[in-house]
Amino acid sequence: MYLNTTLKAEYKELIESDFIGEFTKYADLNAERLYRYGREAYDNKDFETAKKCETLNRIVNNCVISSSCFLDSETRIAYGGVGVLIHPLTKMGKYGMIGTNVTIGAAPVIGNCVYISTGARLIGVGIKIGSYSVIGANAVVTKDVPPFSIVAGVPAKIVGTITPKNVDKYLKSYLAIARHKDEAFMKKIKAEFIEEYNKLNPEKHFSKSLKSVVKRLIGKK
Repeated sequence: MYLNTTLKAEYKELIESDFIGEFTKYADLNAERLYRYGREAYDNKDFETAKKCETLNRIVNNCVISSSCFLDSETRIAYGGVGVLIHPLTKMGKYGMIGTNVTIGAAPVIGNCVYISTGARLIGVGIKIGSYSVIGANAVVTKDVPPFSIVAGVPAKIVGTITPKNVDKYLKSYLAIARHKDEAFMKKIKAEFIEEYNKLNPEKHFSKSLKSVVKRLIGKK
């Protein structure tokens, strides 16, 4: 199960060397943090530093993330961003998650709290991905995805919808994964989801409110 004595001694010397000590510092460079450092440099027109961050991400994390793309606050890039490619003009909202080996091409606009599973490909030109949506593993997205949708397949199709009735099922693992151990944060995301859902589905919200009023009126008689 273990190395023989000779190989073990060789590897021990190598692993404890100054070279490996310095190298591991670079190997621990986080893809998301490198992007955010590069993005700030890009916004300050320090394009040389921004380019260095892009190059480091390619070498260290095997990903291509342009400093010119926009990933809003607390959108995460999972597992060091291995195999991730993000178009330079991509715009993605807050609290999202980008899995490994994801391709975000053709400059999409992505809403808030969107979960993009490992291996997914967003390749439709200028497509829009609505907030509170889940893109399934290895899905190939070629057209717009409405808010609150779950899509999967090649090409991707809607296979489910997230609603106020089932949102709890998707909060911890998908919509609020950015801070899934923070109960207050999860409640905040749920409240924002319901507000956005009712805003975009006024007839359903009105119908529910009307039923509530009718019940109260009937109860008074």
